[in-house]
Amino acid sequence: MYLSEYESKRMLRKYDIPITKEYICKNKRQALIIAVRLFEYPVVMKVSSKDIIHKKKSNGVLLNIKSNDELLEAYDSICKSTGNTDVLIQEQLNIKKEYFIGYKIDNIFGKILLFGIGGSDVESKSDIAIRSIPMEQSEIYNMLDKYVSDVNVKEEFINVIHKLCELIDENPQIIELDINPIALTDDNELIVVDSVINIIR
Repeated sequence: MYLSEYESKRMLRKYDIPITKEYICKNKRQALIIAVRLFEYPVVMKVSSKDIIHKKKSNGVLLNIKSNDELLEAYDSICKSTGNTDVLIQEQLNIKKEYFIGYKIDNIFGKILLFGIGGSDVESKSDIAIRSIPMEQSEIYNMLDKYVSDVNVKEEFINVIHKLCELIDENPQIIELDINPIALTDDNELIVVDSVINIIR
């Protein structure tokens, strides 16, 4: 069973993995109130549903919303495209680079972690590092070498991956996890922008 983005990121936050500031809204009025009171424009709006995994393909993501009028138009557009009235209002980050972190259980190798450059076409990229977990810190460091040159950013990634492995170890119901993207901001912070977790009950 797939968790929604909101639910998936709540799990990540319990392990101190940094996520975007965001709120669930059940209707247009609530979306407007939350955007005005709790955010500064521009913001991002996404459909919020366990049944819609690929939000962009469903026209369920709108970026760079700059005003109240644009927010109301975005809400109507997402509801019309997806048939869903629940949306996520999210801060819009200034992103320098996007990365991908994944986890799944392979029939041969068991628990594996995937890492690479993020984005909407990550599934089609062959340049993804794959490692069995758990990993030693030196293994994580070597895995990151190809993708991350900044030493401080690399240390941030090591910290995130350690916490992610802890989450996976303590929650055996998780059979698949995608973080795409985890963004490197202009301030050199790593923040999870989108994530989905698949669990068995």
